[in-house]
Amino acid sequence: MSYGWVDYPVKEIRAILNGDRKKVREQLDALLNQDLYPNQERLVKWMIDLFVSGNKISTLKRYLSDVGNDFIASTRDTEFLGWTKHDYHYVYNDILANKNQSRMGFTTTIICSLHSSLKKYYQAPDIDLKGGGDPQIVLSYLIPSHVYQLIQRCISAQEELSAYNQQAIGVVITLLYRTGMRISEILGLQVKDVEYDLLIYFFEWIRLTITCIV
Repeated sequence: MSYGWVDYPVKEIRAILNGDRKKVREQLDALLNQDLYPNQERLVKWMIDLFVSGNKISTLKRYLSDVGNDFIASTRDTEFLGWTKHDYHYVYNDILANKNQSRMGFTTTIICSLHSSLKKYYQAPDIDLKGGGDPQIVLSYLIPSHVYQLIQRCISAQEELSAYNQQAIGVVITLLYRTGMRISEILGLQVKDVEYDLLIYFFEWIRLTITCIV
C-alpha cells in the first residue's frame, strides 16, 4: 500500500466532508471498503458513527482536525490485537502531549468520542479518559458528594459575594467536579467551545445542578 501514514485517509475524509452533504455517508462507506490499515479503518468508522448519530459536519471537521492525524501517526501499522487500556492510554497521552494546555479538555472530549466508537465496533476496553493516568486531574468519584455539596453551600453562605458571583463560582466548581477539567481549562472556556445543538441542554444541566445543591 502506498498511502502515507498521516495523509491517508485524513485528506480523503476532509474532502468528503467539504463536498455534498447528501453524499457524505455513501462516500465514507466507500472509503471504509477500501484496503485500509486497522487504524485508518477505525478513523473512518468513527466519522461514520458521528455522522449517523446526527452530528453536524462542522463537528466532524473539528474532531478530525484535532486528533485525526495524531491518531494515525501514533498507531501506525498496529493491528490492535490484545490491546489493553494501558496501550490506549499511551496513545491518547501521546496525542494530548502535543496539544495546547488551554485546549486539553476539548481534545479529551474528542478522544472520549473516538474511544466510544472503538468500544462500540472493535471491543476496545473501558478506560478512564478523564483521568488518563494524569495525577493533576481529579475524578468526580474521588470526591464524596457530600464534600462537593458542602463546598457549594459554603459559597452560597459568603455574604460578601454578590448573587451573581456566587452563581459564577458555583458553575466553576460544578464543572471542575463533573468534568475533571483543570481550572485553567475551565477559565479558558468560551461559548463556541460548546456544540450549539447541545448548548441549551448544557445550560439547563448547570441550572439544575446548582438548584439541587443550594
